[in-house]
Amino acid sequence: MNLNIPSYIITMQGNTVSETLAKECMDSAKKFGLNPEIFPAVHGNQIDSAWREHNLKYFKFNQRIKKLNQGTIGCLISHLLLWKKCIAIKKPILVLEHDAVVIRPIPSVITEKFTEVCNLDWLSRLTSNYDEEVQEDRGDDVTIFMKKRPSASGLELYNKTHIKGSHSYIVKPQGAQRLIDWVWAAGALSPDVVMNSISCSLTYSNTSYCRINPKFWDSKRMKGTRSFCRPTAEEKIQMKETRNAV
Repeated sequence: MNLNIPSYIITMQGNTVSETLAKECMDSAKKFGLNPEIFPAVHGNQIDSAWREHNLKYFKFNQRIKKLNQGTIGCLISHLLLWKKCIAIKKPILVLEHDAVVIRPIPSVITEKFTEVCNLDWLSRLTSNYDEEVQEDRGDDVTIFMKKRPSASGLELYNKTHIKGSHSYIVKPQGAQRLIDWVWAAGALSPDVVMNSISCSLTYSNTSYCRINPKFWDSKRMKGTRSFCRPTAEEKIQMKETRNAV
């Protein structure tokens, strides 16, 4: 039986590229029996007020504040709102970013194999043969993301134990609560870094059920071209105008 849980696609509404990619994500999900909802991302002029509303603080490491750009903040808050929704409805949810593509059926049994968070693309997009390996069927089991804690601390520790991209994952209420508590206690970081093996019980599916949309990726430069964590030129202008007006 295929997965049948509440599913959401984080989308920057009013942004043509984001909406186009979200439609492709939606079409790929429906192809495999999912029926996700569009979830409005926090972006543009919403970011500063959302930061204050959720009473967030910057991550501090060795007395130095880790500053985040506006896109990263908006991305984090968008995920945080879905973690709150997960807790409110008391059900696991599937979270997709606009650049995700579902590439095969997600078995419902996967939700029985982890307790808090499961990443649905086990590969890093920086893997040189990503396009080939992401197609491999490696069974429907999950694996603990980090079995041994590395000898590191602070931000270095979280960087070594986090998932490689937050474009597709399932989170359960217990995991959502732990992620929220960690953000409020430790401070804001990008959502994929927040999802680390210290902040929650983190697993990954042995088979990639989702991948990054190739249209989102610049293979020559090995970087995303339409990341939530980098605001568009239009958004930069809007945010600058808003600050100047205050």
